[in-house]
Amino acid sequence: MTEEMQVPEDKSPKKRTRNRNARIILTVTAIILLLMIVAACALLGSLLGIFGNETDDTGEIGWIRSIYSIGPNIEDQISPARAAVGPGGNHFYITDQGNARIIRLTPNFQVDGVFYEANTNGGAYDGTYMPFYFPSGIAVAQDNGDIIVTRMTYGDFWVMNSSMELQFIRRFPEPSAVAVNRDMIVVGGIGGFAAYERDGTPIGLIGFSNATSEPDGFDYINGLALDTNNNVYVVDTYNTRLSKYDNVGNQVWLQEIGPPRNRGIDSNKGLDAAQLAELYPGMAQMPMQMTIDGAGRLVLIDFHDFTVQAYSPEDGSFLGKWGVFGSGDGQIYYASGIAYDAAQDAFILTDTGVGRAQLITVPGSGGNLITGLNRALRGPLSMCLIPLLIIILGLIAYTILRSTQKRRERLQLEQAIAASGADELMSADVISDGGVGAKT
Repeated sequence: MTEEMQVPEDKSPKKRTRNRNARIILTVTAIILLLMIVAACALLGSLLGIFGNETDDTGEIGWIRSIYSIGPNIEDQISPARAAVGPGGNHFYITDQGNARIIRLTPNFQVDGVFYEANTNGGAYDGTYMPFYFPSGIAVAQDNGDIIVTRMTYGDFWVMNSSMELQFIRRFPEPSAVAVNRDMIVVGGIGGFAAYERDGTPIGLIGFSNATSEPDGFDYINGLALDTNNNVYVVDTYNTRLSKYDNVGNQVWLQEIGPPRNRGIDSNKGLDAAQLAELYPGMAQMPMQMTIDGAGRLVLIDFHDFTVQAYSPEDGSFLGKWGVFGSGDGQIYYASGIAYDAAQDAFILTDTGVGRAQLITVPGSGGNLITGLNRALRGPLSMCLIPLLIIILGLIAYTILRSTQKRRERLQLEQAIAASGADELMSADVISDGGVGAKT
């Protein structure tokens, strides 16, 4: 009796060669597409300043992006005063003082909310209309997103939760600066500053006799910062001073950072440029809002020097300054607010004179590769991720399918061999016959 045993036909060398060439062409094409997308992303990042374009025209400030309005109409233009960063850098906040509103932005400067009043439904002032008239300062707690807003004209500050639900209001004379950390809130004004528990319970006062140039006095506090040890850093604008107080209110150091503006133009008469530079290396003129960057430096914006300046938290010594006057991208035009976003290693700067907010970088602020990538991915460059992910996922899917197909073909061949009699198929006669079949 003759029996013919069938096994799957092996692919010819020509077909195997075609499949191999197709796989090579597919792989090379995918690699070329990836390189083209990466190059396009790099070009886009360079054109849009995603990574922070530093030029001589910006005084080493890296410009990333700007916003001038929340819409196309005249009334949508902004008049920003101060800035703050939400937890994790997920939101930016600016006080639009001239329009009596708070504007919330996404990290790529898209408008995410415009608030003209506090939401009183869930707060301590249920049912009361509470508008944001002339909001001056703003700070946001990094632990729970509480928002603190000062109103200089009305002599108070408000504490709201992240949903803009009013929690409480405290009276304070002409508040112009505010800072918050996990433990407390500090608010500054014309003659001093006060510390409060996070629930609004007063802790203590520093100053408040009157605006004065005495070492223990203040003449308008426009900048405050708190570190994790509850040390308070104070910008005394018209005395042109920077000072540090420990967590129980003792003055640690006092540094004059520029010619005092409240002593008149003759306060440094007779001093040449070299002598002034020795006395005031930073030559601050009207220091305003202050923040702490990723390197731990005290970074402030100077309204009349048109610069961003950095000082040491250890003794207030000058570390450097950057910026030039102008209304171009990355230039400074009477800016009054600055806040630091650790997630992107970038600063949001409110340019009061030209009616805009800018996102910028400053040398030595403590960033790294991760924060740089995060900054890039939070901007328009994120659009490049979609085609990149599609190609990568396609390659992964193709690899998995090819591997699965090969395993299935091998299993089918092994099963056919086992069913046909492996010993007979592997004999020399079968092999010489091309492996197509055998007769017995």
